[in-house]
Amino acid sequence: MKFPLMIVTKTDTTTVTYSEGNYDSLIDNIADIYSGMSDGDKNSVKAGLTSLAKSCMSRVNEKQKKVLFTQSTMCVNDEVTTSFYSSNVAMEKKHSSGKNAPADEFSSEVQVSRVEVKFNRMALNKNIAKKLCSLLFKSIDDWLEETNTKQTDKKIEFCFGD
Repeated sequence: MKFPLMIVTKTDTTTVTYSEGNYDSLIDNIADIYSGMSDGDKNSVKAGLTSLAKSCMSRVNEKQKKVLFTQSTMCVNDEVTTSFYSSNVAMEKKHSSGKNAPADEFSSEVQVSRVEVKFNRMALNKNIAKKLCSLLFKSIDDWLEETNTKQTDKKIEFCFGD
């Protein structure tokens, strides 16, 4: 059954695996995947990767995972196509001991997931739009009315950082 206004047209996941002798090369290889990003966003990705690598460096055979970014794009014509992307990175430091054991090895798995949703603008008429808006805004208003959490000035400190 299809909902006439919105259809999920595509879902896919791409996974890339890297292994390097040092984490600087690993970070550069992963950052190069995101070539379409602005310099500021790419620097944020590199900062996140560096933080993840430092976390892995603290323990041998440690595997750490982090969601680096989420992004959405939109293409508008008779059908509005919206794509949502999420990037997950897992890093691992492997250490072998012994006479002929190789040096530390850093490995990473980058997983980018995409969901594409199409909205059919032509199927949206004034009556349907009014019904959808009344349902949506009524639900949000009800939710706000029912919220009864008391505000506190107490700052919460988490053990895992920012």
